Amino acid sequence: MIQTLLQYGKIAFTSLSFRWYLLGIVLIATILRLLTITKADIWHDEGYSAMIISFPPAEIIGHAVRDFHPPLYALMLHWWSLLFGTSELALRSLSLVAGVATVVLVYFIIKRLRFSETTARIATLFATFAPFLIRYSQEARMYGIAAFLVCAATLAMLIALDYSKKANAKKQLIWWIIYGLLMAAALYTHYYAAFIIFVHIGYAWYRYGGFKSLISNKFWWTGNLIAAGLFSTWLPVAVAQFSRVQQGYWIPPVDAETIPNTLMQFFAFSSNSLNAAVEFILTLLLACLVTIFMMRTAKPRRPSIWFVIAWMSVPLLIALGVSIIRQPVYYDRYFIYSAVAFSALLAILITNARLRASIKTALVCGVLIISMLGIMRVAQSATHQMNTVATYVNEHSEPNDLIVSGELYTFFDFSYYNTTGKPLHLLSKDPLISTGESSLIYANQDEIVFHDLQDINATDAERVWLVGKTGSHDYDTDLVPANWQLISHIEAGDSSVRLFRIAP
Repeated sequence: MIQTLLQYGKIAFTSLSFRWYLLGIVLIATILRLLTITKADIWHDEGYSAMIISFPPAEIIGHAVRDFHPPLYALMLHWWSLLFGTSELALRSLSLVAGVATVVLVYFIIKRLRFSETTARIATLFATFAPFLIRYSQEARMYGIAAFLVCAATLAMLIALDYSKKANAKKQLIWWIIYGLLMAAALYTHYYAAFIIFVHIGYAWYRYGGFKSLISNKFWWTGNLIAAGLFSTWLPVAVAQFSRVQQGYWIPPVDAETIPNTLMQFFAFSSNSLNAAVEFILTLLLACLVTIFMMRTAKPRRPSIWFVIAWMSVPLLIALGVSIIRQPVYYDRYFIYSAVAFSALLAILITNARLRASIKTALVCGVLIISMLGIMRVAQSATHQMNTVATYVNEHSEPNDLIVSGELYTFFDFSYYNTTGKPLHLLSKDPLISTGESSLIYANQDEIVFHDLQDINATDAERVWLVGKTGSHDYDTDLVPANWQLISHIEAGDSSVRLFRIAP
């Protein structure tokens, strides 16, 4: 009975017309990403996105020059907000659209790699439910757009390579041009998109039949020179930003748990929840399964599998190597396009393994169950509640009140929710620097920055709202003047606000 049901389910899944299948995938992917897209309030990084898009495009680029990220995402979000507004949903919906589009691209990429219809559909299904992909389809940051552009460039490259076999020079040239434009856009969205270029070069080298054929192919050169040429105008800025980053960066150092943690994030949005030894064993087991699978796979199919493996692993390994040799640059969310490849690789392993159909079906169901548990973790992690804090301030603020953010890490998100009409001030012991996030408010620091709470007295305000993070901070205790009387204190998630009355 069970075997019959499984067989019927497989037939129904594969016989469904492509149009209806694709429509169903788009619908499911959209629903999964919409369900909790506004559960968490706008947080610090998203608050920065919301603030930078309030500037004209030329000023956005100017601020991006002084930041650590390229400008394309901020420009896209600026124009997007002109159409759809700046609500939480509107700001995050650009990433949502990119996330759903990325899922659709998975199908076409897998088909271009000459895998079966079943493999392509299951890979797309896994990407639809992948919790890591869902998480970054819900954030007003550049990661979802970067993943879409990398996947789109990958597909364009595969199409161009297919036309080289058909000796269709015109279409080959067109698709290499499209590839160059997409890769340039990806680089202008996130610098880590550059890591996929090494994978693309390796695969093109194989498909063209060797290094000599590759470097003599004018179409391949055209695409890559377009990407390099378009990005070259920004390259001096990127170099300068990299130099500033070396002076101090917040990314933690790598260790033996780094790669296993990343794979657990890709698979179940579950980093550090398992014993380190267990995560390492699971990673080693996956590597062994891939190795055995490759040994048992016919040679004509191996290059396509190697491509997916490289797509997933090479960017991680490059960043890992740089982090070990030079300085930490490895951070999970920067490799969202590798998470796409992870979903594809799982589908390839399952659907092409020499296993009974019932076992394959059970494995697919197992992956989906783990993914759904991961989706629940995504929802559970959405705990930021700055809006609750800001709403309290908005509703209880009085004309002679002053609002101060105790740290930069609460400045941008509170600013997003601040409707009092009062400027938000910032407590900063040192003068602001003109680079990084503070570049957005650097020009106004004389008006908004307090270097010491002692500088605020009864002539400035009768009451002070001090916004910050939960926990113990010097701006809540040691830095508070003795004549400030605590009136109220509210906490929500990891955000808090204290209201003080200044005694004469």
